[in-house]
Amino acid sequence: MNNKLIKVLLVDDDEDDYFLTREYFQDLINWKFDITWCSTFRDAEKRIRNEKFDLYLFDYLLGESTGIDLIELACQFECEEPIILLTGKGDTKIAVEALRVGAADYLIKSELDAEKLERSIRYALERTSVMKALKHSERRYRRIFEESNDFLFISDLSGNIIDLNASAGVMTGYPEDDLKLRNIVDLIEDPQFEMLWNQISEHTIQDYEIRLLTKDGDKKYCLFSASVEIDGDHPYIQGRIHDMTARKQSERERLFSEKM
Repeated sequence: MNNKLIKVLLVDDDEDDYFLTREYFQDLINWKFDITWCSTFRDAEKRIRNEKFDLYLFDYLLGESTGIDLIELACQFECEEPIILLTGKGDTKIAVEALRVGAADYLIKSELDAEKLERSIRYALERTSVMKALKHSERRYRRIFEESNDFLFISDLSGNIIDLNASAGVMTGYPEDDLKLRNIVDLIEDPQFEMLWNQISEHTIQDYEIRLLTKDGDKKYCLFSASVEIDGDHPYIQGRIHDMTARKQSERERLFSEKM
C-alpha cells in the first residue's frame, strides 16, 4: 500500500481516453492520486515549467507535436520524475525512442488496464528512486574527488589517464588537459614501478613510495595507491598520489637537528 499522495500530470488530447485512464487510476484503491489533465501540448508545457509532479503520463499523439517532444522538453526543464509514454498498438519503435530520450516506461493504450497501469507506475517510481540515489551519490563523491588535496586519477589498464582532479595539476605543474594526454607511468621515476603497475590486476598497490616528476623537472616524494575497479564489463584503474615532500623535508631537518 502506498499512502503518499502522488501528483500526476496526464497529457492526452482525447477526452474519452483521459476519462478511461482516470478510471484505471481510480481502480488502484491502495494508492492516492491527484490527477491534473492537460489536453494540449502548450498547456502541458506551462504545467511542466511551473509546477512539480511526482509522475507524468504523456500520450504520443498531441496534435502537431508528440509525446517524444514533450519528454525532451521535460528533460530540458531538468525534470527528474518518472515519465510514462502512452502509445498506440504496434508502435514499438516509438516506445524504444521514448526510453532513449528519458521515459521510464511505456504503455500501449489499447491493452491498458488497471493492473498494467499499477505495474508500470510501481516500476517507474522505483526505477526513478534508484536513479536519484545514484545521482546523489555520484555528486557527493565527485565533490570529494574534486576537493581532495591528493592527486586522484582514473586511467585505463595501460595507465592512460581518463579523468583526474584539480590537485593533479597543482602537484605536477601540468595543465589538466595535458595530463589527460599522458600515461601515469611516465610521471613516476622508479625503476620498479612499471613492473609493479603491470601486476596491478593481481595485487593492489598500497602506499608505495615513489618520486613524482613535475613539469619543471622537480621530484616530489609521494605515496602511490591504486586498484582495479570494474564498471560493467569495463575494468579501469582508480588511484591516488599523496604528496609526502614536506613531511620528508621535516624528517630530514629533525634528524639533522638531533645529530647537531
